[in-house]
Amino acid sequence: MTKHEELAHELHRQGYSCAQAVAAAFSDLAGLDQATLLKLTAGFGGGIADLREICGAVSGAMMALDLIYAEGAPNKQVRSQNDYPRLQALAGNFKALNGSIICRELLGVDGAARTRPAGKTCHDMVCDAARLVDEYIEAHPIPATGGETR
Repeated sequence: MTKHEELAHELHRQGYSCAQAVAAAFSDLAGLDQATLLKLTAGFGGGIADLREICGAVSGAMMALDLIYAEGAPNKQVRSQNDYPRLQALAGNFKALNGSIICRELLGVDGAARTRPAGKTCHDMVCDAARLVDEYIEAHPIPATGGETR
């Protein structure tokens, strides 16, 4: 387990949502303290406000990647070209591991067929999301100036 994976797992075990656990695990790299990240991501648990939409672990991982790499450019085209592919890859990798990025499908609730592998828990998916962020960081070192090198 990576250090971020371990921290995300521990935060989730303490009762923080999937989104809170993953995003706050990266406070050392995100430029925000853990308490702020826990507040910022509080509404994204349970598939966004318990609506069972996008998995909170995926939302938290995307927020962590954006805080670490995104330039925050106002031009939609720049954001689409530079940031969306990174986030789409994260979603695709998470889906490959768990069968979906949709909370209700992962859990098999609200009439949805369960997609996550048998025996896999939300704790496991929190770890998956944190590990995927760490793998991205390993493959794309964080520039000293912030924002990804283009």
